[in-house]
Formats: sequence, C-alpha cells, structure tokens
Amino acid sequence: MKLMRRSIVTLVAAIGISACGLEGEPGEDELQDGDELPAEQAEAGDPEAAAPDGTDPLLLATPTCNGVANWGGAAVPAFNGNVSCNMVRGTNSGAVRQLQRSMNVCYGEHLVLDGDFGGNTEAALRRTQAKAGTAADGQYGPNTRRAMRHESNDVPGTCLRVP
Repeated sequence: MKLMRRSIVTLVAAIGISACGLEGEPGEDELQDGDELPAEQAEAGDPEAAAPDGTDPLLLATPTCNGVANWGGAAVPAFNGNVSCNMVRGTNSGAVRQLQRSMNVCYGEHLVLDGDFGGNTEAALRRTQAKAGTAADGQYGPNTRRAMRHESNDVPGTCLRVP
C-alpha cells in the first residue's frame, strides 16, 4: 500500500501537480484507520500521542460504554457486556447514568442521573478518581473501573471494587 501511494505521489509530482493538493491522501507518516501507534507514542502521557482534545489514545482504543453489566456483583458500565470500555465528556448513555449512580452511592456525589457526561459528571469523576487513587483525568476507562467502587447489585446502597 505504501509503495502504491509513493508511486501515485511520484507520478503526480512528475506531471507538475503538488502532492499537497491531493485532498484526503495521508502522508507517509500519518496514521490511517486500523494503523497502530508506534510503541514509543502509545504510552499514556506521551504528549505527541494525545488526541487534539487531550484524550489518551489508549483510552480511545477501547469502545465507548453503552450499557451496564453485572461484573463481580456490581453494576458496571459496559460495551455490549464488555467492561473494558471508556466514557469521556460528551458521551450520553445508560452507562453514564450507572457511573453517575455509583458516584452518588459510593462517593457521596449529588449528580442528576441524566446519562449525560457533562461538566458536572466530569468534575465528580475527577474527585472520585482522586479518592480511588488513580489518575484524576476525568476520563472513565479500565483503570478507573478497577480503582473505583461500584454500586452492588446484591445489596442496595453498598459498594464493591471490581477487577
């Protein structure tokens, strides 16, 4: 694929059209859908690896939570039953509603259970992450899932840590 792209760019350059004028054609160093980040950039905290909005690219590699699963006896945000998922500001789902509920029950927050991951939910998640001893970045993902307590499915009003 790279050889073909180079040939096309060479051909276009040879006939006098700037390769920069090809819209939508990524350069050699640009990532396309399905490409993996180089190992040195894939490490969390690498500023070159961060998305333009500051979201950790490793977090973006996990699917967005869209529901709730019974995981280790607790109600945990999930993507089609898989608890290795993420949520960031702007997400709107039942998974966000469950996160809000767990933060209310387990961490004393007073969030409206609206399923909208807005500013209040992000601020509450940062406080929850700080209390749970994980990076307080306001982004829910597998590390936050493991660090925080979630509302129990078996004993209402109690909270559990889950794997």
